[in-house]
Amino acid sequence: MRRRDGLDFHFHPNAGVKQHSEISGTMKVTHLALLILLVKVSLVVSEEPEQCKPGFSEQRYAFTVTRKVLERRRVIGKVSFTSCSANNRALYSSDDTRFQVFPDGKVTVKRQLTLHDGSVSFVLNAWDAKGTRHSVPILVWNEREQQVADSFGRS
Repeated sequence: MRRRDGLDFHFHPNAGVKQHSEISGTMKVTHLALLILLVKVSLVVSEEPEQCKPGFSEQRYAFTVTRKVLERRRVIGKVSFTSCSANNRALYSSDDTRFQVFPDGKVTVKRQLTLHDGSVSFVLNAWDAKGTRHSVPILVWNEREQQVADSFGRS
């Protein structure tokens, strides 16, 4: 074929086009590289940076109050529990029905009670993400009653 400027022009049907085997080979390498990348990313995501240990942050809790009669809904303290779940919320259950614990760990008086002896204790249970129960003793004591008892003991 001759161009307008008079030079010969040769047409080749596959000129500038990669062969099918060349394309599929490149695609195979690309797919393999993507697969390796995905495997590496999934391994990094699935690895836990630290082993989570569920349980209460303390071995026991002591909450001080300043009155003998504790009215309903009064917040007396807060416990900290690691459940090793995504939201780290726990299901709590008190062995004393006069107390209630909310998912954020706030301990409240469920029904009014009087600390006749100056204190009351109970066990609080919580369940972690695997369903294992963890228990902790809680002491609620009236600071003023203790001060009176101390003053009589010193005389």
